[in-house]
Order: sequence, then structure tokens, then C-alpha cells
Amino acid sequence: MKALKMAKLISVVKANKNHVNNISKLTARLMAPYTTLAGPPELIRDRFVVANNFENEAAAAAATTTMRPPNLFPIYGNPCLDLFFKVVKPSEYKDFGVKEKKISEIKAEVEASCTYLKQMLPLAWSHNPLTTLKLIFNLLDEKSFYQAFHTAAVWLHHNHPKTLLCNVPNIELFHCLFFPVEILYRLLEDGDQHRRMEPLAKMINKAVERYEHDPDYHLLYDQIMDLFVEHLKSDIQILKRKWKQSDDINDDAQVSDAANSCLFSNSQDVHIIRSVLLWETIARKVFPRESYPEYQHLEEADYMSKIRDRLRKEVLVPLNKAERSQCSNRSRKAGADETYLKEVKADKCKIEADALLPHKILAFADDPNLQKVAELQWKTMVEDMKRQGKNGKKTLSNCLAVYDDDSEFHFRQGIRMDASVALTLLMSELNEEPWKGKVINFSESPQLHFIQGNNLMNKCEFVSNMHKDQNLDFQKVFDLILEVAVNENLKPEQMIKKVFVLTEYKHFEDVSNNSWKTDYEAIQSKFKEKGYGTAVPHIVFWRFESLHHESRPVMPSTEPGVTLLSGFSSNLIKLFLENGGEIGPDQFMESAISSKKFQKLVVVD
Repeated sequence: MKALKMAKLISVVKANKNHVNNISKLTARLMAPYTTLAGPPELIRDRFVVANNFENEAAAAAATTTMRPPNLFPIYGNPCLDLFFKVVKPSEYKDFGVKEKKISEIKAEVEASCTYLKQMLPLAWSHNPLTTLKLIFNLLDEKSFYQAFHTAAVWLHHNHPKTLLCNVPNIELFHCLFFPVEILYRLLEDGDQHRRMEPLAKMINKAVERYEHDPDYHLLYDQIMDLFVEHLKSDIQILKRKWKQSDDINDDAQVSDAANSCLFSNSQDVHIIRSVLLWETIARKVFPRESYPEYQHLEEADYMSKIRDRLRKEVLVPLNKAERSQCSNRSRKAGADETYLKEVKADKCKIEADALLPHKILAFADDPNLQKVAELQWKTMVEDMKRQGKNGKKTLSNCLAVYDDDSEFHFRQGIRMDASVALTLLMSELNEEPWKGKVINFSESPQLHFIQGNNLMNKCEFVSNMHKDQNLDFQKVFDLILEVAVNENLKPEQMIKKVFVLTEYKHFEDVSNNSWKTDYEAIQSKFKEKGYGTAVPHIVFWRFESLHHESRPVMPSTEPGVTLLSGFSSNLIKLFLENGGEIGPDQFMESAISSKKFQKLVVVD
């Protein structure tokens, strides 16, 4: 079996007319010993590989599994937390988003982050392998830090090849199928993503050498190629089925992005595809010579030319066209949230209190067809949370929001999924009197407002239209709260427990004209004077800076009287609600790797 696979791979190289002269000696050298081998290689960690072009790389990778990087200790006490919070995609801007960084600056930051990643991976893996694996795939998911993902994938190949091999099919859950192909290419580059592209003939030479001498690479290569072939064959059957169906038959089967991943047009991606012989290998598997009489008497180069052309015309091009059309239709198709609300409206399913997160409900607050059912969903959610609170579960009751939005609240055909507005409304409705329905505006002269409006959309507009300044007077915010408590003769346990300052881009240290130490000392003194010295509300200053780009988690930090939180994701909102507004570093990290697709990842070695 191994002999057959190797012979086929080398014959692919030989068939490439543009490079026959450059690599004929190579193919002649490799063909002789490998035509006598039998059986697939057993997956064993052989650290002492023979091929010179990846000997140093493998040796270095092996060393990282046994050597602790000098003077490298987890900053947060947990190396997984270090990976999550410190390995982030560099911003393209500096000076608070005003000035663009130079390309050289970004590259330097990427390189530094990837170096740190390689140092921390062995520590994190020793601490918790599965969490580390999930964090590696999180680089491909919310963080969109592709260079770091490839760095981690190369590390996995050298240290835990079975785990990488078993999780190759899961990569498409997080991104496109081109990423496994790029892993093969990065391995040929020794993991160096900054070196200049080498000549194609040299890269093909490396691919053959690697396939010959590295059994782990051999298996990984075959696994990735088989994955492409499996998808393409299945996609063609789906396409043929759709061609035969009439327009009134609804077939929800979707083609994969396998064809699209073979047809990138930019020079770098084309170089990657050609270096690993993607088309040639797939074509051989889809149109094997022995299954097609018309190919059996052709010269190798002619056979390869014909099946490459046939693969492009009969498989890749039509599937690529179908996939683009599919994406266009998907953008017009109702999403899961909309489908659920329509089914509730039509009495096709029972309303569930936790079916939609608050900001997902607001997305339909102005939809003429779903506005009423969205209102019902919201009320059901609020009532369920109140019931849970009475049963002892932590909720957002006795919390007050200070709302700030640096941009106008605006609607799509539904509404912008504004989590800060949703949390503001939710907190106000979960409160007991005298805090029920209240919110404070972000201002140097803040006021305690009663949210007005007879439906969700009106309430959203009211909150959004409150007067806002660039600065916030914290002392005046607490003066408002203290005034209500004194006037209502509230007991300390009836005092607001937390004040959530919800903003999009502002920094805590910049919003007040005073230092927080000065403000907090004054606040404590005033509350103590009125008999509420033990009930001073705690501030949670939450920057929704990643409202539209869920990619840069920031470590929650706490100083006297305030917790600083930054970032946004639906999972974070869900965890936030489940824990009654309590968010720590571990919960923050867990929220990013808790979705269903992460549950499919497995550690094997």
C-alpha cells in the first residue's frame, strides 16, 4: 500500500511537464527503494528523522516537549489563561485606533506572539491538553489569528501527530478547507512563515522528501487529500441531484467549500496548492487510471494533463459556481433565530425562555412580522430569570446600568444586535422597586432615567437617545444612587449591588476628570456617612470594544471598587447571564471555547 501511494505521488511530480527536467534525477532516485515496500507506516513518534531538510525542525520540536523554556512562568498561574489572553492578533492601529501601524511593526508583533506561543504550548499542554487544543482552534475561530494557528499546528504535528491527524476533519468547522493544505506547506517551510517563497521545483522536491522520510507527514498528507476527495465526490452527487430536481423540491443539502479551496487566484495560495501537488493528487484519486480504459495506454504526462483538465472542468469549476450561489442564497435565507420565532408564531413549537439571548431578541424588535413574538420571547425570558432568582440562583437583579454608545443606535431590516442595549433593558426589568425600569446616562451630569416606551423598539430608542458626554462623573452617579436609597429609607441589602458601565471604546482611566482613587474615597465616605458604608456598589466597567470583531480578549482586572472587563461574544453574554454578572478569567476563557464545535475536538496522544 505504501509503495503504491509513494509511486503515485512521485509519478505526479514526474508528470508535471514544467518541472520534469528539474526533478527527474530525484524521481529516479526515489522510485527504486519505494516500489519494494509494503504496508502503511505505523504511526510512531520517531524523533530521529533522516531527511536533512527537516531534521533540525523535528529535533527542535522534540526538545520543546521535554525542556521548560527558561524563566518562563505563567503570568496568571494557569498557562492556558496565558495562551488565551496573551496570544492575540496584533491590531493594525495604534494610539487608540487613530494611526495605522507600519507593516514591519505588525510583522514584528506577529513574530513575537508566535514565539511566545511556541514557548507556552508545552506548558499549557501539560496543564490541560484538551483545553490547549481548544485554544489552538480558537486561534482559527474568534481570534482569526491564522499565523498563530499554523504555528500551533506545526507544533502539534511534531509533538502530538495523532491528535492533529484526528482533528483535521474538524478544521472545516472553524474555517475553510484550505487551512489543512496550508499546514502541509508550513511543514515544508519548517514552520517559518516569514521566509520568501522558494522556487516551485524546490518545494515539490521538499514535499517528496518529506513524504518519503516522515511517516507522520505521510499520514497527514493522505488524510488531507482523502478529505478533499471525499467532499468533492459527495458534492458532485449533491449537485447532480439538484440538477435533476424541479424547482418546487427543496433539497437542503449543501456543497462544501472543497472546490473553492482548490481555486484560489492570488499568487501565494496558488504557490501553496502547486507545492503540495493538490490538484494532481486529487485528480488521481477521482479519476484513477485503472477505472478509466481511455487512460490506460496514455503516457504518464498525457494522463496527468487530461485528468487535471477534467478535474477542473467537470468538478472544481461547477462546484465552485454552486458554492458561490449557495452563499448568496444563504444570506437571504432565514437564520436559526428567525426560523425559531416564526415557528413560535405559527404554534409549530413551544416558546422556550432560554432559546435566544437578549441581543438576539432585540434583532427583531422592529420586524413587522415578528415584533409581537419577539416581545413575547423577551417577557418569557425575563419572567424565567426572575423565577430563578427567587429560587436562589444569581441573576442581574439589584444591578444598574450606565449606558454609553459611541455610535447611534441603528437598525438593519431588524436591528443591530446591540448587547449593551439588551443588558441595560434586562437589568432594569429584573430589578425591584425603586430601581425597576431605571438607567443612568453616561454624562458629566448624569441623571437617573425611567425607561419609557410601550414596546422593545421604543425602549431601545429611548435608551439610545439619552444625552451622552465623553466623560462620566462617577461621584455624581453614586450620589444619585445614594439619594434614592436615603429617600426610600432602604436597608443596606436593598442597595444596588453592582453598577455596570457599558461603553464601546472608552477606557476607564480616561472617562473621569479625577483619579479613581480620589473618586472612590469620596464615594466611600458619603455612603458611610448615610449608613451604607458596607453596601457601596461595585462598578463593572465593560468595554464592548469587540462588538463587531470578536477577536481580542482582554484579561478581566479588579482594583478596589471596580472590575474592568473588555470584549464581546455571544458565549460571553450567555455565561454572564448564567453567573449573574460574575465573570472571572477562567469563565471568560471558557466562554470562548464552549460552543458545540469545540466539543468535537479530541486529544489522542
